[in-house]
Amino acid sequence: MVLESVGKGVATLGGIGLLLWLLDSLIPREEMWPWLAGLYELLTASGAATTTLAPALVVLVLLAWLVAAVYEGRDMEPGASFLVRPDRDDADSWFASG
Repeated sequence: MVLESVGKGVATLGGIGLLLWLLDSLIPREEMWPWLAGLYELLTASGAATTTLAPALVVLVLLAWLVAAVYEGRDMEPGASFLVRPDRDDADSWFASG
């Protein structure tokens, strides 16, 4: 059901996007209805904001992943002890030495 709903949503948004692209290609913005020209201005501004914020969002996602990894790898002691105490018994390499 979820896949079907996602497919319907993608098809609907794709159709609307195609229609908006076609209207923008055929009609100059000066001749459009004011609300439609405003919609294109909003889409242009949101596209610019997305392009500007995307690198920061990637960095934030990577930092969140790092915080989650430290949280999952922690002991019940304060701090990220698996990073601080490399002499733990379970910190050895998987490869046999010698």
